[in-house]
Amino acid sequence: MKNKKILWVLLILVLFVAFAGCKKDEDEDDALLLLPMEPASSVQKFAGAIVANENDAMNLFESAIFKGNLEGLLKDVEKAAFNTAFKAANGKDLTAFILAYDKTAKSASFSANINDTTELKKKDADIKAGKITGSTNGVTSTSLTFGDILPHMDDPADALKNNGDTVSSNMTSSRTFAITDGYINTVTGWGSYKVAGYITMEQDYSSNNTLKNKAKDIVFKIENQTDKVSMTLSISDGTNGAKFRISKSEIRSRSGDNKRDASGSFATTGLEVYDNNNTLIFTLPHYNPDALTEFASEIINAAFDF
Repeated sequence: MKNKKILWVLLILVLFVAFAGCKKDEDEDDALLLLPMEPASSVQKFAGAIVANENDAMNLFESAIFKGNLEGLLKDVEKAAFNTAFKAANGKDLTAFILAYDKTAKSASFSANINDTTELKKKDADIKAGKITGSTNGVTSTSLTFGDILPHMDDPADALKNNGDTVSSNMTSSRTFAITDGYINTVTGWGSYKVAGYITMEQDYSSNNTLKNKAKDIVFKIENQTDKVSMTLSISDGTNGAKFRISKSEIRSRSGDNKRDASGSFATTGLEVYDNNNTLIFTLPHYNPDALTEFASEIINAAFDF
């Protein structure tokens, strides 16, 4: 899965609130419910003329969101906002929290709530008002100890010693990045873009590892991950622009003994394109880039990318 190593570091080193490593009791239809989108009227007007056609609209959206440095910029502000919230909630920063944790413990948790109004503005002087809100919560538990698992951050299954040993984890995270006055500047190899508006994302990740046969090194593994993202954005390259709305949910699961079977499903609104009068101009109903949920997952886990 995307960011598997990052997530293991997250879940094993940081250790999260109260799901005891179990997947939420919800059916797939509920898990695929789309995040709501802000109305087009909630974002500021873009500079320039409305894009001429659907192809130009898609190219503008993808260039600004996926092909430049927007992901990196948002990862930077996510790290700063999360670290401030984590220290406020837990009394120490992430590294100190890990080093101080009871190595004999069999389970642990934390939560951090983010309500930041400074980091976006510090990142780009053209952002006049920006806010990051959300939370990260979770739990990990094991039949071993935290001290046993700690050396195996890449894959905690390597820490399992005897048949029946288990380690399980769950995390839930949500974030909204809102630029409500001004814009963030993004750069690609062939141009620059001004982006403003709302990006909301959620992630629910659970895993369970059980050593079935030590002699044959057979570990039964289950992973479930749900990613959701919605965007309502104003984007301009200085000459042309548009307002965009899109929401997507994706479920990915893996289970089995070592060589695991994978499955997945998704739901999406497609990409909606509006002019400065907030009139819907185009809809790309089948627009479903894998990059959309990957973009969100990279950002929401940025603080744990050691």
